[in-house]
Amino acid sequence: IESELKERLTRSVLREAIEKQKLELLGIADVEREVFESDGTFSFISEVVTKPEVELTEDEYKNIDVEVVNQSVTDEMINEWLERVQTNFAEYTDSDGEVEHGDRAMITYTASRDGEPLADQLKEEIAPLAIREEPFELMIPREGETGYEMIPGLSDAIIGLKSGDSKEVDITFGDDYFIEELKETEATYQVTVDSVQKPDLPPIDDELARKIGGENLD
Repeated sequence: IESELKERLTRSVLREAIEKQKLELLGIADVEREVFESDGTFSFISEVVTKPEVELTEDEYKNIDVEVVNQSVTDEMINEWLERVQTNFAEYTDSDGEVEHGDRAMITYTASRDGEPLADQLKEEIAPLAIREEPFELMIPREGETGYEMIPGLSDAIIGLKSGDSKEVDITFGDDYFIEELKETEATYQVTVDSVQKPDLPPIDDELARKIGGENLD
């Protein structure tokens, strides 16, 4: 689960960097030091390959020997990749509908453990896991996906709620949870949905290709 969250966060940040820096990206060479900090933030270091500026005469490039590796690419692989690209560039708009898989919800919450506020039992830097008074963005994994959650089971718990709805949710933190103070413990969350946002997937066309550094779909 943790590795999947790291992949999603890395893709999201790289996409923003590509657009902001106007990079012509050929590929990602390496991603390292993927770390969840104690306050719930995520950091990483990535080495990317950008389109080089090469000046060669016609005679020079015609005499270059290139070894081509034959690799089979299936239609299924292409479709899965295109779906990931679409999701990465989705625009979200407010909706009066219920929270569904693939949506984004803005929520607030407070938690208690053994009848006492959980925030009072945690160090200050991880207290946001127990209380959010300002709306917090929660991505709901698409149906069939297993997304990583900082608060296990929270996204499934709010499926079906609408903007303004509240719900009491019992949360169990497993023995493999990455924050020691919350391992093997249970807490009760009072969750309120501030807004529901539905994804508007971009069409798979040349414009989408240009957003990821290509010229067109071909």
